[in-house]
Amino acid sequence: MQHHFQVTLASDPTLESLERKLVETLRRIKPGRVETDQFAQLRLAAETELFSLNPQGTAFAKAFKESRPSPLIDDALAQVTQAHTAALRESGLSARTLELLRSWVEVTVETRMLQQLVEQRRLGQLQREGASTPPVRLNPEAPLSAADLGRALGGVSDETVRQRERAGELFSILPVGRKRGREYPAFQAWAGIAGETLTNVLHHIGYPAHASGAEAYAFFTSAADTLAGLTPVEALHGQLTRECELDAAARALLAFSEMDRHAAVLNAAKAFAGDLAA
Repeated sequence: MQHHFQVTLASDPTLESLERKLVETLRRIKPGRVETDQFAQLRLAAETELFSLNPQGTAFAKAFKESRPSPLIDDALAQVTQAHTAALRESGLSARTLELLRSWVEVTVETRMLQQLVEQRRLGQLQREGASTPPVRLNPEAPLSAADLGRALGGVSDETVRQRERAGELFSILPVGRKRGREYPAFQAWAGIAGETLTNVLHHIGYPAHASGAEAYAFFTSAADTLAGLTPVEALHGQLTRECELDAAARALLAFSEMDRHAAVLNAAKAFAGDLAA
């Protein structure tokens, strides 16, 4: 059974109104008839809202408008459209079929343009709230010896590390094909993870009674649907550990408080434990 993490973004009445108007416009459109005037009004409203993101709105609006296709591109596109229309007509398509195809394409293009503007607006809102893409950090999976992990934890001995492992507060993995030389993933000493947080998450996945070190390792380092595609390490630490594209839900999760991110990971841990027990 899959569990999905859902993020509710801050309500934006203007965007919600714009989306409702777009949906209403789409519902009224009949095949073969495109409400170009209504689409133009909706696009103008979306652009105006997008411009408001920038404190220097006038300059931003000017730059945005100047970035639009030039008349030369419009003319070239019109010629291509005419050529394709002629070719389709020669292939035997009726005038009615051509009109249906044209309206379908125009509705799709106009809608996608508006959808992109709305998502740009939402992305700008998240960035203002501090949900920008964080820098990629060091490898969380870097293998450390007990002594190395002890130093990373503030200078504790390797024996203390092993005692904490036996108590279920840390874990190690044994590389395939080896009988000795257990390794401790480096993230166990990272801020936001080390100490009580790590112990708590390990407890929720059932380690060590019901989950092995290898299974704990898989949980912490695998992207999870329950965390909007982030790994538990990334969610707990509040930063990415790999190069990847983030959607709005993942950005929002990274912007949560440490307490909320911890709670989200605990929910993911419970789901993971349930899958192991199934």
